[in-house]
Amino acid sequence: MRLFQGVVATLIALLSVALGAVAFQAQNVIPKPTTSLYQSSTNRDNNGVMMSRSQWIQTAAAGAAAMMFAPMPALAKDVDPSVKGTKQDPEFEACLSTCMYECTKPKGIEQKSRKECLPECKSKCAKTKAQTMLGTPLAK
Repeated sequence: MRLFQGVVATLIALLSVALGAVAFQAQNVIPKPTTSLYQSSTNRDNNGVMMSRSQWIQTAAAGAAAMMFAPMPALAKDVDPSVKGTKQDPEFEACLSTCMYECTKPKGIEQKSRKECLPECKSKCAKTKAQTMLGTPLAK
């Protein structure tokens, strides 16, 4: 799975570099000749942008170099089994934080305090008995 995500990130980086190069070249628009019947050997696209072979190779090399040094995506870290089901569980903390924010937000004239919201949010987010308790349970 991580290999697949790395490949996708690399392809996205390459595509963004290629589009950036095209946008950079589009700024240097050279008008098409109107009086000459002879067409030069350089490549032109529909917008009249001229790019020689050496410029194309430089752009492709820059894209390849950028692709090689593109950072890998940050992958979610696995949760430590020792904190799973405790108050330090990241999932419980995130749920509690969101619930407390939503609960203490002013709703018209009424606004609840954090003290009023904590029991409601604990009962909503807790999945284990240890998460609903005050303090931490004693180790036996």
